[in-house]
Amino acid sequence: MTPITLRSRALAAGAFCAIFSLPASAQPPVRAVANPCLRPNAGSFVRNPPSLSSNTGVLNVQFSYQHTFDSAGRELFCFMTPEGLQNPTLHVRPGDHLAITITNNLPAGSAPMVLNAPTCGASIMNSSSVNIHYHGTNTSPTCHQDEVIKTVVNAGQTFQYDVAFPANEPPGLYFYHPHVHGIAERAVQGGASGAIVVDGIENVQPVVSDLRQHILMLRDQPVPGNPVPNGNIPSWDVTVNNIPVTSPTHPSDNNFVPAVLLMQSGGHEFWRISNAAADTIFDLQYVFDGVPQPMQIVAIDGVPVNSQDGAQPGTPISATHFLLPTASRVEVIVSAPPSSVHLAQLMTLAVDTGPIGDNDPQRPLVTIQTVPNLPVEPDAIVPRFAAM
Repeated sequence: MTPITLRSRALAAGAFCAIFSLPASAQPPVRAVANPCLRPNAGSFVRNPPSLSSNTGVLNVQFSYQHTFDSAGRELFCFMTPEGLQNPTLHVRPGDHLAITITNNLPAGSAPMVLNAPTCGASIMNSSSVNIHYHGTNTSPTCHQDEVIKTVVNAGQTFQYDVAFPANEPPGLYFYHPHVHGIAERAVQGGASGAIVVDGIENVQPVVSDLRQHILMLRDQPVPGNPVPNGNIPSWDVTVNNIPVTSPTHPSDNNFVPAVLLMQSGGHEFWRISNAAADTIFDLQYVFDGVPQPMQIVAIDGVPVNSQDGAQPGTPISATHFLLPTASRVEVIVSAPPSSVHLAQLMTLAVDTGPIGDNDPQRPLVTIQTVPNLPVEPDAIVPRFAAM
Protein backbone atom coordinates (compact mmCIF):
# COMPACT_ATOMS: atom_id res chain seq x y z
CA MET A 1 0.00 0.00 0.00
CA THR A 2 1.15 3.56 -0.61
CA PRO A 3 1.97 5.46 2.60
CA ILE A 4 0.31 8.77 3.41
CA THR A 5 2.66 11.50 2.22
CA LEU A 6 2.88 15.28 2.49
CA ARG A 7 2.75 17.51 -0.58
CA SER A 8 5.68 19.74 0.19
CA ARG A 9 8.54 20.19 2.57
CA ALA A 10 6.78 23.28 3.97
CA LEU A 11 3.73 21.21 4.85
CA ALA A 12 6.04 18.55 6.27
CA ALA A 13 7.70 21.05 8.59
CA GLY A 14 4.29 22.27 9.78
CA ALA A 15 3.13 18.73 10.40
CA PHE A 16 6.22 17.93 12.47
CA CYS A 17 5.69 21.05 14.61
CA ALA A 18 2.08 20.01 15.18
CA ILE A 19 3.13 16.50 16.16
CA PHE A 20 5.74 17.59 18.68
CA SER A 21 3.51 20.22 20.25
CA LEU A 22 1.32 17.36 21.51
CA PRO A 23 2.21 15.31 24.59
CA ALA A 24 2.78 11.60 23.93
CA SER A 25 -0.59 10.69 25.43
CA ALA A 26 -2.39 13.00 22.96
CA GLN A 27 -0.94 11.38 19.85
CA PRO A 28 -3.52 9.17 18.11
CA PRO A 29 -2.67 5.52 18.71
CA VAL A 30 -2.07 3.00 15.94
CA ARG A 31 -4.61 0.24 16.32
CA ALA A 32 -3.58 -3.38 16.71
CA VAL A 33 -3.81 -5.50 13.56
CA ALA A 34 -5.55 -8.89 13.47
CA ASN A 35 -3.35 -11.97 12.96
CA PRO A 36 0.02 -10.23 13.33
CA CYS A 37 3.50 -11.64 12.74
CA LEU A 38 2.45 -14.34 10.25
CA ARG A 39 5.50 -16.30 9.03
CA PRO A 40 6.05 -18.57 6.00
CA ASN A 41 6.69 -22.29 6.20
CA ALA A 42 10.10 -23.90 5.78
CA GLY A 43 11.02 -24.40 2.14
CA SER A 44 8.93 -21.43 0.94
CA PHE A 45 9.94 -19.19 -1.95
CA VAL A 46 11.85 -16.06 -1.01
CA ARG A 47 10.06 -12.79 -1.80
CA ASN A 48 11.14 -9.25 -1.10
CA PRO A 49 9.55 -7.78 2.02
CA PRO A 50 6.77 -5.26 1.37
CA SER A 51 8.13 -1.76 0.92
CA LEU A 52 7.21 1.88 1.56
CA SER A 53 8.91 4.84 -0.12
CA SER A 54 9.31 8.51 0.74
CA ASN A 55 7.55 11.20 -1.23
CA THR A 56 8.59 14.89 -1.40
CA GLY A 57 11.22 14.31 1.24
CA VAL A 58 9.10 12.52 3.85
CA LEU A 59 8.16 8.92 4.60
CA ASN A 60 5.26 8.71 7.04
CA VAL A 61 4.81 5.29 8.67
CA GLN A 62 2.45 3.96 11.33
CA PHE A 63 3.58 0.93 13.32
CA SER A 64 1.66 -1.29 15.70
CA TYR A 65 4.16 -3.28 17.78
CA GLN A 66 2.65 -6.72 18.39
CA HIS A 67 3.42 -10.33 19.23
CA THR A 68 2.08 -13.85 18.87
CA PHE A 69 3.31 -17.42 19.32
CA ASP A 70 4.13 -19.99 16.64
CA SER A 71 3.34 -23.71 16.68
CA ALA A 72 6.65 -24.43 18.44
CA GLY A 73 5.79 -22.02 21.24
CA ARG A 74 8.29 -19.37 20.16
CA GLU A 75 7.27 -15.76 20.80
CA LEU A 76 7.18 -13.72 17.60
CA PHE A 77 7.38 -9.92 17.47
CA CYS A 78 6.70 -7.55 14.59
CA PHE A 79 6.03 -4.00 13.45
CA MET A 80 2.67 -4.01 11.61
CA THR A 81 1.23 -1.20 9.49
CA PRO A 82 -2.54 -0.52 9.53
CA GLU A 83 -2.70 -2.14 6.08
CA GLY A 84 -1.22 -5.37 7.47
CA LEU A 85 2.35 -5.00 6.18
CA GLN A 86 4.88 -6.72 8.43
CA ASN A 87 8.31 -5.15 8.96
CA PRO A 88 8.24 -3.31 5.61
CA THR A 89 11.40 -2.10 3.88
CA LEU A 90 11.60 1.67 4.31
CA HIS A 91 12.99 3.54 1.28
CA VAL A 92 14.32 7.04 1.86
CA ARG A 93 16.75 9.33 0.06
CA PRO A 94 19.59 11.41 1.52
CA GLY A 95 18.11 14.46 3.22
CA ASP A 96 14.70 12.83 3.82
CA HIS A 97 12.72 12.65 7.05
CA LEU A 98 11.41 9.32 8.31
CA ALA A 99 8.35 9.99 10.50
CA ILE A 100 7.21 6.92 12.43
CA THR A 101 4.29 6.79 14.85
CA ILE A 102 4.54 3.63 16.92
CA THR A 103 1.99 2.26 19.38
CA ASN A 104 3.08 -0.53 21.68
CA ASN A 105 0.15 -2.97 21.54
CA LEU A 106 1.78 -5.70 23.61
CA PRO A 107 0.12 -6.84 26.85
CA ALA A 108 1.25 -5.00 29.97
CA GLY A 109 4.77 -5.98 30.96
CA SER A 110 6.25 -7.23 34.20
CA ALA A 111 9.45 -6.57 36.20
CA PRO A 112 9.23 -2.76 36.15
CA MET A 113 12.46 -0.80 36.56
CA VAL A 114 12.63 2.92 37.33
CA LEU A 115 15.10 4.70 35.05
CA ASN A 116 17.12 7.05 37.26
CA ALA A 117 18.10 9.44 34.49
CA PRO A 118 16.40 11.87 32.11
CA THR A 119 14.29 9.80 29.75
CA CYS A 120 12.64 10.10 26.35
CA GLY A 121 9.15 8.63 26.63
CA ALA A 122 8.34 6.54 29.71
CA SER A 123 10.39 6.76 32.93
CA ILE A 124 9.86 3.08 33.75
CA MET A 125 10.84 0.14 31.55
CA ASN A 126 9.47 -3.40 31.80
CA SER A 127 9.37 -6.69 29.91
CA SER A 128 7.18 -5.32 27.10
CA SER A 129 8.97 -1.99 26.50
CA VAL A 130 10.07 -1.08 22.97
CA ASN A 131 11.92 1.57 21.00
CA ILE A 132 13.42 1.67 17.49
CA HIS A 133 17.09 1.83 16.52
CA TYR A 134 17.96 2.89 12.95
CA HIS A 135 21.08 0.78 12.72
CA GLY A 136 24.08 2.06 10.78
CA THR A 137 22.50 5.36 9.78
CA ASN A 138 24.22 8.69 10.42
CA THR A 139 21.12 10.09 12.09
CA SER A 140 21.16 12.03 15.37
CA PRO A 141 21.25 10.05 18.66
CA THR A 142 18.75 12.45 20.21
CA CYS A 143 15.24 12.06 21.55
CA HIS A 144 12.66 11.29 18.82
CA GLN A 145 15.48 10.34 16.43
CA ASP A 146 18.00 7.50 16.91
CA GLU A 147 18.26 7.64 20.71
CA VAL A 148 18.13 4.11 22.20
CA ILE A 149 19.57 4.37 25.72
CA LYS A 150 16.83 6.47 27.34
CA THR A 151 13.87 5.98 24.96
CA VAL A 152 11.14 3.69 26.32
CA VAL A 153 7.63 3.08 24.95
CA ASN A 154 5.51 0.86 27.19
CA ALA A 155 2.35 -1.15 26.51
CA GLY A 156 -0.53 1.11 25.50
CA GLN A 157 1.73 4.09 24.78
CA THR A 158 2.27 5.91 21.47
CA PHE A 159 5.51 7.60 20.44
CA GLN A 160 6.55 9.73 17.49
CA TYR A 161 9.89 9.55 15.67
CA ASP A 162 11.16 12.19 13.25
CA VAL A 163 14.44 10.79 11.94
CA ALA A 164 16.35 13.24 9.75
CA PHE A 165 18.75 11.62 7.30
CA PRO A 166 21.79 13.75 6.44
CA ALA A 167 22.07 15.07 2.89
CA ASN A 168 25.32 13.10 2.53
CA GLU A 169 23.97 9.78 3.90
CA PRO A 170 25.68 7.02 1.84
CA PRO A 171 23.17 5.12 -0.30
CA GLY A 172 22.83 1.51 0.70
CA LEU A 173 21.31 -1.00 3.10
CA TYR A 174 20.58 -0.28 6.78
CA PHE A 175 17.97 -1.75 9.15
CA TYR A 176 15.71 -1.00 12.10
CA HIS A 177 14.99 -3.04 15.22
CA PRO A 178 14.07 -2.69 18.93
CA HIS A 179 16.96 -1.71 21.18
CA VAL A 180 15.73 -1.57 24.79
CA HIS A 181 18.71 -2.81 26.78
CA GLY A 182 18.07 -6.09 28.58
CA ILE A 183 15.19 -7.28 26.38
CA ALA A 184 16.41 -6.50 22.86
CA GLU A 185 17.60 -10.07 22.17
CA ARG A 186 14.11 -11.49 22.79
CA ALA A 187 12.49 -8.95 20.45
CA VAL A 188 15.10 -9.29 17.69
CA GLN A 189 15.03 -13.10 17.82
CA GLY A 190 11.26 -12.79 17.61
CA GLY A 191 11.69 -11.14 14.21
CA ALA A 192 10.98 -7.47 14.95
CA SER A 193 13.28 -5.91 12.36
CA GLY A 194 13.17 -4.57 8.83
CA ALA A 195 15.37 -3.07 6.14
CA ILE A 196 16.06 0.59 5.53
CA VAL A 197 17.29 1.40 2.03
CA VAL A 198 18.81 4.78 1.33
CA ASP A 199 18.14 4.97 -2.40
CA GLY A 200 20.60 6.07 -5.02
CA ILE A 201 23.32 3.41 -4.91
CA GLU A 202 23.09 3.13 -8.71
CA ASN A 203 24.53 6.64 -8.91
CA VAL A 204 27.67 5.52 -7.05
CA GLN A 205 27.82 1.95 -8.34
CA PRO A 206 26.37 2.14 -11.88
CA VAL A 207 27.02 -1.60 -12.34
CA VAL A 208 23.84 -2.38 -10.35
CA SER A 209 21.58 -0.33 -12.66
CA ASP A 210 18.60 -2.27 -14.03
CA LEU A 211 19.49 -5.40 -12.06
CA ARG A 212 16.83 -7.42 -10.29
CA GLN A 213 17.38 -7.03 -6.55
CA HIS A 214 16.58 -9.23 -3.59
CA ILE A 215 16.54 -7.89 -0.05
CA LEU A 216 17.51 -10.79 2.19
CA MET A 217 16.97 -10.34 5.92
CA LEU A 218 18.81 -13.05 7.87
CA ARG A 219 17.51 -13.54 11.41
CA ASP A 220 17.78 -16.16 14.15
CA GLN A 221 15.37 -17.72 16.61
CA PRO A 222 15.36 -20.48 19.26
CA VAL A 223 15.55 -24.09 18.09
CA PRO A 224 12.28 -25.92 18.92
CA GLY A 225 12.70 -27.95 22.08
CA ASN A 226 15.96 -26.13 22.92
CA PRO A 227 18.23 -29.16 22.25
CA VAL A 228 21.88 -29.08 23.32
CA PRO A 229 23.89 -27.47 20.49
CA ASN A 230 26.23 -30.07 19.04
CA GLY A 231 27.47 -31.01 15.57
CA ASN A 232 24.81 -29.86 13.10
CA ILE A 233 22.38 -28.89 15.85
CA PRO A 234 22.89 -25.11 16.03
CA SER A 235 22.55 -22.81 18.99
CA TRP A 236 19.92 -20.91 17.01
CA ASP A 237 17.81 -21.66 13.98
CA VAL A 238 18.07 -19.07 11.21
CA THR A 239 15.48 -17.58 8.86
CA VAL A 240 15.62 -15.88 5.46
CA ASN A 241 12.92 -13.19 5.09
CA ASN A 242 11.21 -15.01 7.97
CA ILE A 243 11.33 -18.38 6.18
CA PRO A 244 12.79 -20.84 8.71
CA VAL A 245 15.81 -22.91 7.72
CA THR A 246 14.93 -26.00 9.72
CA SER A 247 17.75 -27.89 11.44
CA PRO A 248 18.51 -31.58 12.02
CA THR A 249 17.44 -33.25 15.24
CA HIS A 250 20.63 -35.39 15.40
CA PRO A 251 24.15 -33.89 15.48
CA SER A 252 25.43 -36.02 12.58
CA ASP A 253 22.47 -35.41 10.26
CA ASN A 254 22.67 -32.85 7.46
CA ASN A 255 19.01 -32.56 6.52
CA PHE A 256 18.64 -28.78 6.74
CA VAL A 257 15.65 -27.41 4.82
CA PRO A 258 16.57 -24.06 3.19
CA ALA A 259 14.36 -21.47 1.54
CA VAL A 260 14.02 -21.39 -2.28
CA LEU A 261 14.96 -18.42 -4.45
CA LEU A 262 13.98 -18.12 -8.11
CA MET A 263 16.45 -16.55 -10.55
CA GLN A 264 16.07 -15.82 -14.24
CA SER A 265 18.28 -18.05 -16.38
CA GLY A 266 21.42 -16.35 -17.63
CA GLY A 267 20.86 -13.25 -15.50
CA HIS A 268 22.65 -11.36 -12.77
CA GLU A 269 21.08 -10.18 -9.53
CA PHE A 270 21.82 -7.65 -6.82
CA TRP A 271 21.48 -9.25 -3.39
CA ARG A 272 21.23 -6.87 -0.44
CA ILE A 273 21.88 -9.01 2.65
CA SER A 274 21.44 -7.94 6.29
CA ASN A 275 22.45 -9.95 9.33
CA ALA A 276 19.49 -8.96 11.50
CA ALA A 277 20.14 -11.88 13.87
CA ALA A 278 20.65 -11.29 17.58
CA ASP A 279 23.46 -13.83 18.00
CA THR A 280 24.27 -15.80 14.84
CA ILE A 281 27.33 -14.99 12.72
CA PHE A 282 27.22 -15.90 9.02
CA ASP A 283 30.12 -16.67 6.68
CA LEU A 284 28.36 -16.33 3.34
CA GLN A 285 29.34 -18.37 0.32
CA TYR A 286 27.61 -18.85 -3.04
CA VAL A 287 28.26 -22.36 -4.43
CA PHE A 288 27.53 -24.33 -7.60
CA ASP A 289 27.72 -28.09 -6.96
CA GLY A 290 29.99 -27.38 -4.00
CA VAL A 291 32.31 -24.99 -5.88
CA PRO A 292 32.50 -21.44 -4.49
CA GLN A 293 31.46 -18.74 -6.95
CA PRO A 294 32.59 -15.11 -7.05
CA MET A 295 30.37 -12.53 -5.41
CA GLN A 296 30.92 -8.96 -6.56
CA ILE A 297 30.77 -6.85 -3.39
CA VAL A 298 29.12 -3.50 -4.09
CA ALA A 299 28.69 -2.13 -0.54
CA ILE A 300 29.52 -3.06 3.05
CA ASP A 301 27.50 -1.77 6.00
CA GLY A 302 25.71 0.77 3.84
CA VAL A 303 28.89 2.20 2.30
CA PRO A 304 29.63 1.69 -1.43
CA VAL A 305 33.09 0.19 -1.90
CA ASN A 306 35.96 1.76 -3.90
CA SER A 307 34.35 5.19 -3.96
CA GLN A 308 35.58 8.37 -2.34
CA ASP A 309 32.64 9.27 -0.07
CA GLY A 310 30.25 8.82 -2.98
CA ALA A 311 31.99 11.58 -4.92
CA GLN A 312 32.95 9.27 -7.76
CA PRO A 313 31.71 5.95 -9.14
CA GLY A 314 32.99 2.89 -7.33
CA THR A 315 33.89 -0.57 -8.56
CA PRO A 316 32.93 -3.89 -6.95
CA ILE A 317 35.33 -6.18 -5.09
CA SER A 318 35.29 -9.90 -5.94
CA ALA A 319 35.19 -12.42 -3.09
CA THR A 320 34.29 -16.10 -2.66
CA HIS A 321 33.01 -15.69 0.90
CA PHE A 322 32.13 -12.87 3.28
CA LEU A 323 32.02 -12.97 7.08
CA LEU A 324 28.84 -11.20 8.20
CA PRO A 325 28.75 -10.42 11.95
CA THR A 326 25.51 -9.54 13.70
CA ALA A 327 24.07 -6.19 12.50
CA SER A 328 26.40 -6.09 9.48
CA ARG A 329 25.24 -5.81 5.86
CA VAL A 330 26.75 -6.69 2.50
CA GLU A 331 25.42 -5.98 -0.99
CA VAL A 332 26.65 -8.22 -3.81
CA ILE A 333 26.09 -9.07 -7.47
CA VAL A 334 25.76 -12.77 -8.29
CA SER A 335 25.17 -14.73 -11.48
CA ALA A 336 22.42 -17.28 -12.06
CA PRO A 337 23.66 -20.87 -12.25
CA PRO A 338 23.95 -22.37 -15.76
CA SER A 339 21.77 -25.33 -16.71
CA SER A 340 24.70 -27.74 -16.14
CA VAL A 341 24.64 -27.03 -12.38
CA HIS A 342 22.66 -29.50 -10.29
CA LEU A 343 22.67 -27.65 -6.95
CA ALA A 344 23.21 -23.92 -6.45
CA GLN A 345 22.97 -22.47 -2.96
CA LEU A 346 23.70 -19.47 -0.80
CA MET A 347 25.10 -20.99 2.35
CA THR A 348 26.92 -20.07 5.51
CA LEU A 349 30.16 -21.78 6.39
CA ALA A 350 30.74 -22.94 9.95
CA VAL A 351 31.89 -20.15 12.25
CA ASP A 352 34.13 -20.93 15.23
CA THR A 353 32.95 -18.62 18.02
CA GLY A 354 35.29 -20.07 20.66
CA PRO A 355 34.99 -22.68 23.43
CA ILE A 356 32.10 -20.94 25.21
CA GLY A 357 30.52 -19.39 22.12
CA ASP A 358 27.51 -20.40 20.05
CA ASN A 359 27.48 -23.36 17.68
CA ASP A 360 27.13 -21.89 14.17
CA PRO A 361 27.47 -24.91 11.82
CA GLN A 362 27.72 -24.90 8.04
CA ARG A 363 24.23 -24.89 6.56
CA PRO A 364 22.38 -23.86 3.40
CA LEU A 365 20.29 -20.70 3.51
CA VAL A 366 18.62 -20.70 0.08
CA THR A 367 18.56 -23.09 -2.85
CA ILE A 368 18.50 -21.43 -6.27
CA GLN A 369 16.04 -22.50 -8.95
CA THR A 370 16.27 -20.94 -12.42
CA VAL A 371 13.32 -20.17 -14.68
CA PRO A 372 13.21 -18.71 -18.22
CA ASN A 373 11.27 -15.62 -17.18
CA LEU A 374 10.37 -13.96 -13.92
CA PRO A 375 7.55 -11.46 -13.43
CA VAL A 376 8.59 -8.06 -12.12
CA GLU A 377 7.58 -7.73 -8.48
CA PRO A 378 7.47 -4.54 -6.39
CA ASP A 379 10.92 -3.38 -5.27
CA ALA A 380 12.50 -5.84 -7.72
CA ILE A 381 14.50 -3.68 -10.14
CA VAL A 382 17.22 -1.16 -9.31
CA PRO A 383 16.64 2.10 -11.22
CA ARG A 384 18.85 3.01 -14.14
CA PHE A 385 21.95 5.06 -13.37
CA ALA A 386 21.21 8.76 -13.71
CA ALA A 387 24.17 10.77 -14.99
CA MET A 388 25.04 13.61 -12.60
